[in-house]
Amino acid sequence: MSQNSFLPQPLQPNEVYHLFSHAVNNNNLFDVHENYLYFLNKWEYFSKNDFKTYAFCLMPNHFHLCVQTLQTNTFNTKTHFKNEKPIHYHSKKINSFLSSYSQAFNKYRNSKGALFRSVFGRVKVSNIEHLTDLVCYIHHNPLHHFGLEHYHEWTYSSYNSYKRSNDWAFLNVDNLTNRIGSTQNLLDYHEIYRSQKRFSIIEDSVNDFYLKYK
Repeated sequence: MSQNSFLPQPLQPNEVYHLFSHAVNNNNLFDVHENYLYFLNKWEYFSKNDFKTYAFCLMPNHFHLCVQTLQTNTFNTKTHFKNEKPIHYHSKKINSFLSSYSQAFNKYRNSKGALFRSVFGRVKVSNIEHLTDLVCYIHHNPLHHFGLEHYHEWTYSSYNSYKRSNDWAFLNVDNLTNRIGSTQNLLDYHEIYRSQKRFSIIEDSVNDFYLKYK
């Protein structure tokens, strides 16, 4: 089956990705503390067995995730044409997750309609430098958008799980730090990243994606 050139490539297994999405019309995705927690708990449920999560940041009107897709044997062959590879599995899992959160949020708000942009963002991570930059970019979002002084000031980010104990069962702290070298290497690089003002490197890839897939 040929791919639609107007859609981004589906997520492949055994790859690391930057996943992101934004609310439509610049609305909020999260209004209160409980919305953020619900999103993260829902992600824990949906990501189990299919994704490793290395970093996250939830902002009022958008979110970022750094994840690795896993090889899975849980494909439902009834949903695919004969002899077709189940290449859409991980992408469909993300769409199901976003749809589930949207339904709950609309119920909470007593509203209707689309919550997220029609296509979720995805950029494949190419190497360790890209991965390290991406994690710092994700944690740097609150400083960039809100002008905070320190990474740990934002509650809805994985930064504090690297700074101290990991509060999230779905977060693969050890796996990421082993890739990079050590936890201290990662924390030190956050300050290098900040001083070198490297935010635009990843930000440009996000903007490019949205320009291509509106």
